[in-house]
Amino acid sequence: MENVKPAVKTLDSNKHKELFDYVMDLGPFDNLDLTEEFVLKLKPFIINMRESEEAFKIKTLTMVNTLRLLGYTEEQQLMFYIKDIGLLVADANKVFKNVLLFGKVRDINGRAYREEAIFKKPEDLRVSPQRTYSRIRFLESEEGMRQRRKKGPVTRKNAIVQSESEFQKQFHINNNELAKKYPFDIHAIDKVISWEENKDFIVGLRKRGFKYKC
Repeated sequence: MENVKPAVKTLDSNKHKELFDYVMDLGPFDNLDLTEEFVLKLKPFIINMRESEEAFKIKTLTMVNTLRLLGYTEEQQLMFYIKDIGLLVADANKVFKNVLLFGKVRDINGRAYREEAIFKKPEDLRVSPQRTYSRIRFLESEEGMRQRRKKGPVTRKNAIVQSESEFQKQFHINNNELAKKYPFDIHAIDKVISWEENKDFIVGLRKRGFKYKC
């Protein structure tokens, strides 16, 4: 069935209509129900955005290609944007790094957070990779293991959700100390790529032709 682009009823300016068509042409978006939800989020986002036309197009194209090469389907991408439309113009490099880091983070069922649970909270893809990395390293260290209330994999709560004050209160270390102890530099990124949890994921990326720059 031929894809029919939803009518643009609320976008008055030619600029807004052009940007709307640009995003929709990045599809195809075959799931009509999700596409309608996406359109409802996209229209006000375009109207209220502060990006230049050129920046909007570059960021959007980069994000769509990044999520596609990371292995997320068109339907899954739509689920991301419906929950967090700002992800459309987020820093794709930051998103890529977080997807790698989330290989260590487990959901309540013990699965890698990036696989299924992430669709409920896609805004997590925009958190600071430095903070997430240093927290993971600390939580897996002997010191961190001694202070953790429950043994087992690193959880989303500890690695991502807790505020700095909450994390410091529980583990007696702040973000600056963590970053100094576990800097997320090029050497750290090489280690993350080589994590056992990321081996199969990296193989998949290479098969899809993903060329990453960290």
